[in-house]
Amino acid sequence: MILYQFLYCPCICESEYCTISIHKTPKGAYTAMRKDILKRYNEWFEWRLKYGKKHFKGRKFDEFKSRTIGKIKLEQ
Repeated sequence: MILYQFLYCPCICESEYCTISIHKTPKGAYTAMRKDILKRYNEWFEWRLKYGKKHFKGRKFDEFKSRTIGKIKLEQ
């Protein structure tokens, strides 16, 4: 059985991917990835509004982060 995992890397320079969730279909994994991206973007945007661009110093959204979908095989 093939399962799909949503993988997240908090820093592409120093870290490796960790599994956030496991799904039966690729659509489920992509849905989880989309929810995670939207949640993190809203947090980033609220932080930017709260402290203003003056304190922001050009920090881009998820500049050194990465997400992907991986396949794993479930053996019996």
